Amino acid sequence: YIYGVRNPRNPAHGRRERAWLLTYAIASFAYRIFIGVVIVLYVANQLFFLGVLLAIGALCGWLVVPIGKMCKYLMTNPELGRVRARALLTTTGFFAATLLALGIIPAPDHSRAEGLVEPRHYTSVHAAVDGFVLRCLETETLVTDHGVPLVEASNFELETEQHQLQVKKQLFLSRYRKARTQEVATAQRITRQIIALEEQLHRINQQLSDLNLAAPQAGTFVAFDIEQSLGAFLKRGDPIGMVATLDDLVIRVVADQYLGPRIVPDIGAGQKVQIRVRRRPDLEFAGQIETV
Repeated sequence: YIYGVRNPRNPAHGRRERAWLLTYAIASFAYRIFIGVVIVLYVANQLFFLGVLLAIGALCGWLVVPIGKMCKYLMTNPELGRVRARALLTTTGFFAATLLALGIIPAPDHSRAEGLVEPRHYTSVHAAVDGFVLRCLETETLVTDHGVPLVEASNFELETEQHQLQVKKQLFLSRYRKARTQEVATAQRITRQIIALEEQLHRINQQLSDLNLAAPQAGTFVAFDIEQSLGAFLKRGDPIGMVATLDDLVIRVVADQYLGPRIVPDIGAGQKVQIRVRRRPDLEFAGQIETV
């Protein structure tokens, strides 16, 4: 129809046969490609060199041979005797338009990368001493000044040790008062023991004080797993949350090996980007790359 051939030869002898031949042509082509690709991949996985040879043969059979048959049809088939020039121009124009659309006309090229939204200025909060969480400030609570209590915890072992040291200190003090008038050497020895006890007691008191974490700066307190923190046992160094300024956020994006080489030459700093939120694809924000 495109070439304008008069009375073309139609292999079908009816509407049903015409529909069947059209369906068979498409289905058999897809089936042949599928079977060929599976065989090539299987053989290449077993014997790579033989798989490459099969791939070259398949490429010739699926691309080179059909193009050769098409060229032979255009040049020698008597069916195109009166419209050969139109057929050549139409075919050449079709392939030229295809190459133009694929390789020359610029088209949008979108790449996607996942990013992490984080505040530009924040301070992490970690457990300073082992303990059980008693109270924790609700997440996203505004902290007006540093020193505001964020987390209160307890440690029974430290409290017991503190009590034992206090009792022991009182005992040594009573011995010191009794010995300082009669046994000077004994009083000096007890004094050194009291000093050592006070150092231990100071260390224990500092650890008990560290159980109650204060805000390191003003901002918004963001707690990690606040529902699971209450009553939980935290080890020293476990992350609790952060105090951050949420009015100044930055999105950090890691470019993979496909996007990375294009970032600097093609999508450098200042380029516009689209920002979408996970699980909310309907929300779209405009932004631009700040630094690379």
